[in-house]
Amino acid sequence: MATHETDGDGHEGEDALLLALARGLSIAKASRLVKLSESTVRRRLHDVEFKAKVEDLRRMLLDAAVRRLSNLMLAAANKLAKLLRSNNGPVSLGAARSILQFGLDTHQVIDLQGRIDRLEQAAEEQRANGRRW
Repeated sequence: MATHETDGDGHEGEDALLLALARGLSIAKASRLVKLSESTVRRRLHDVEFKAKVEDLRRMLLDAAVRRLSNLMLAAANKLAKLLRSNNGPVSLGAARSILQFGLDTHQVIDLQGRIDRLEQAAEEQRANGRRW
């Protein structure tokens, strides 16, 4: 049987539960981690405000990870540039392939974003003119 601790405002282990769920743990794993029953976790997830807190925390965690990766991208680019100048043929070729693939992937994302932006703008203009698609 799970033990129950409250967080002071009537909700059992809310901060720990929020973090566990925001990290993507299953209901079963989160309940075991924070020592709550699965039914309590399910009940909390049916609370709109609690679920919004989980999603907000998940976005914050993702934003932090993206910031960390962004900071590392410059170092990675510098490393690829150094490897590209390597006298070792396979190493230089691997770096060249990585750089080209990244460039092509980036171009594709930018192209798709432009297309999405144009579609959204056209849809907005249609709505503004009282027409539907």
